[in-house]
Amino acid sequence: MAGEESVDSRRNTSTVANGKETDLLIPPHLKFLISNIKNLVPTTLTTENYSIWRLQLFQHFSANGYGEHLTGQAECPPESEESAHSRWVLIDRNLVSALLSTISPSILPYVIMLRTSHDVWTTLEHRLQPKNRSRVIQLKNELHQIQMRDRTMLQYLDQIKKLVDNIAAAGSTVDTEDIVLYILNGLPATYNSFKTAIRTSLQPINLDELYSLLSSEEINLQHQQFQENQNSDSTSICISCNMSKHHKLSFSSSKSVCNKSFQLVHSDVWGPAPSLLLNGYRFYVIFIDDYTRYSWLYLLHSKNEVFNTFQHLCSLIKSQFHSKIQTLRSDGGGEFTSQAFWSYLAQHGINQQISCPYTPEQNGIAERKHRHLIELTRTLLHSASLPNSFWGDVVSTANYLINRLPSSTIRDQTPYFRLHGKQASYEHLRTFGCICFP
Repeated sequence: MAGEESVDSRRNTSTVANGKETDLLIPPHLKFLISNIKNLVPTTLTTENYSIWRLQLFQHFSANGYGEHLTGQAECPPESEESAHSRWVLIDRNLVSALLSTISPSILPYVIMLRTSHDVWTTLEHRLQPKNRSRVIQLKNELHQIQMRDRTMLQYLDQIKKLVDNIAAAGSTVDTEDIVLYILNGLPATYNSFKTAIRTSLQPINLDELYSLLSSEEINLQHQQFQENQNSDSTSICISCNMSKHHKLSFSSSKSVCNKSFQLVHSDVWGPAPSLLLNGYRFYVIFIDDYTRYSWLYLLHSKNEVFNTFQHLCSLIKSQFHSKIQTLRSDGGGEFTSQAFWSYLAQHGINQQISCPYTPEQNGIAERKHRHLIELTRTLLHSASLPNSFWGDVVSTANYLINRLPSSTIRDQTPYFRLHGKQASYEHLRTFGCICFP
């Protein structure tokens, strides 16, 4: 492709107006952007995902200093200024190549003959933005008219969640109060008393609480219906027992496999803690390497410290292991989606994977690590008869021990051995909470 050829060559020859040929160096930021565009923007543009594609492209172009080429603010110098004109043409043509490499074949004919990145950008906006708005209107109309009918409560709520997620993917949002209203409007008449109670409540309700109440109400209504239809000679069946054993539909197992350290790192923030430490820590952030399952845990005063902590971890991996993180997977919390965080990832060629809203299963390794850490922390606190205000020291100790314990996930090896290639020493370990040891 044109973009790859421009990066492979150290120099590029540009022909100016008077027929002269000038060798120009491609700027390092431009070479990085073109070389990694497929990793930075894995989403290929179609008629259905224009908003996500546009956000990702503009973010990475701006982070590398080329956003004004897309918006048209970086105007082409006149041909009389040969050097500046040639340099601008070289940069812009490489940007066009980068843009075209992320566009699907069905969209490509619209822009294949355009010469500047600004022309490509505005043409796509004029052609696809109206379709995107139509998609949002269609999805919101479906959400407005959705009815529970013969679905179970789980199926009904799952359908609403899919519509809300698709609206978010199309670049729009739905207010939480509106989602609650749509859910209540779609319920059948048997839920009238429940709907009245929710609408007349003085306290606002979030979606998680509403989901829990609706599941309980479904159990109660089914139990009442069973009692009304039960004959004297019918066999007694515990509807509540059966309904209470229902579980959320399982997610399919991840099929991604890493074959070396730092290909994929999972991360999540836990907190705030119920007890404040003496030094003011209330949170911790965990980073787990997918291949070795080795974990790095950092205590935090606030979530704003996550970015600096991640920079520290990248420096540690570079100096100690002569490597770098290739992909970071996390939820969509603000600590992972700030402008500074995105710019840092783009500058260092780190791909970011963000789980969908209300879907912690997509970041399951980090979520399960929280559970393992907290269970071990409670055990250590209880066995040592320590108050909860020592949770910071205990959770750090728990993470240290887990890194040195065999895991069935990595064929009964220890994360320490998997990362360092040698067995950990256990001679220095003592019973946690003992009065004194050298």
